[in-house]
Amino acid sequence: MKYKAVIFDADGTLLDTIEGLMFSVNYSLSQFGYEGKDMNFVRLNTGHGIRHLLKESLPVGTTDDNLEEAVKYFKDHYEKTCAQGSDPFPGIYDMLNGLKEKGLKLGVASNKNDEGVKTLCDSFFKDYQMAVFGQSDTLRCKPHPDLIIAAMQALGVSPEETLFVGDSPIDYQAATAAGCDCVMVTWGFKPKDFLLETTLPIAFIDKPVELLDIV
Repeated sequence: MKYKAVIFDADGTLLDTIEGLMFSVNYSLSQFGYEGKDMNFVRLNTGHGIRHLLKESLPVGTTDDNLEEAVKYFKDHYEKTCAQGSDPFPGIYDMLNGLKEKGLKLGVASNKNDEGVKTLCDSFFKDYQMAVFGQSDTLRCKPHPDLIIAAMQALGVSPEETLFVGDSPIDYQAATAAGCDCVMVTWGFKPKDFLLETTLPIAFIDKPVELLDIV
């Protein structure tokens, strides 16, 4: 077996989180008296981290101070409610069980803030002993490789022993920068045609179970 570990993106790969993200974005916007956003808007602007999502959601010309305040509102709300608007995609648990049966170590590297992704993974994947890392003051968002490197170090594996699984060009770029092979999933937040045009992974998979044939 070539790989010793599989590291996943969270939003759009393991978890359908759009509804939960929308709830917290709209809560943050409501604190300023702004109109909320729909799920399609949130889907299109997810993947670059919370600060980017809120910057796109707020009116043009919003000050940095107001943006930081909006981020704080979002984080406070999301930590309390994220599990209510999120669910694993169909087939994820069967895939994770299959990976564990093969003896693979598991991790998560997400552009979600560190507290939020740890809360979500504790809610849905507590039994899988994942090494979970989100964006923080010391770990930059993907496409920088920081999050993937931190997960590899925690799992004690090299890039050659690691497969990264994501649903966006940012995931592919981060995996490439970290020196890992990458698989793209087509059930996430980016259309398959878009992924075919913008990424060159070792494989595209349409169902979680297909990952078991790759590792």
